Amino acid sequence: DTYHTTTSASPDDGLALAARLQEEHPTAASAIALLLRCCVLLPAVLRGERRRLDELAASVRHERDDYRSRYPAHALANAMLAAAAAQAIASSKGRKLRILELGAGSGVLTEILWPVLEGHIDATFIYHATDRDADALALLRTRLGARPQLVTSVVDLDDEGAAQGLTAESYDLVIAGDGIHAAADLRRTLQLVCKLLRPESHFLLIEAVRPTRIAECT
Repeated sequence: DTYHTTTSASPDDGLALAARLQEEHPTAASAIALLLRCCVLLPAVLRGERRRLDELAASVRHERDDYRSRYPAHALANAMLAAAAAQAIASSKGRKLRILELGAGSGVLTEILWPVLEGHIDATFIYHATDRDADALALLRTRLGARPQLVTSVVDLDDEGAAQGLTAESYDLVIAGDGIHAAADLRRTLQLVCKLLRPESHFLLIEAVRPTRIAECT
């Protein structure tokens, strides 16, 4: 787990190196593609031409979505969350569930969870996918297609939940896959989640617990 320093005479050499690494390390191909895309954007960031985080996020959305679904650590975390969601749904005893996803983005985790939800034929549900980025939610709706159970709305975790249509004690399951770490006040965000949950409900969270090299670079 160390940095490897190499020399590159031109951008083409860098692209060739990335392609070779992807071929030699296929399980890391999505991480390499994300890192490469961020390197392409770095000069504009350093020149101050790209400042807004949402613009930067949109510029790497395709690579980041691929990374979040294919990179082994993320794939494992997604599978674990899906299994936990299946257990929570199985304990619902057939009642209609209200599920909230925070920071859903363009729907990577939503798409993974959907077969789990539909696989429990005894459970009916409403799935409320939220994000601060309306464009990302539009991509989510395109990814999932027309589904009567799916509701989307723009929610900024730095604002009060009630003011954005989130009612206290109204959700049986709250899900966040890398969706809350960017909140300005993490403690307040977690307090909001607690308020939204019904008694004996569940909060399923995927978040990194220590710094990583890929996070530093992207």
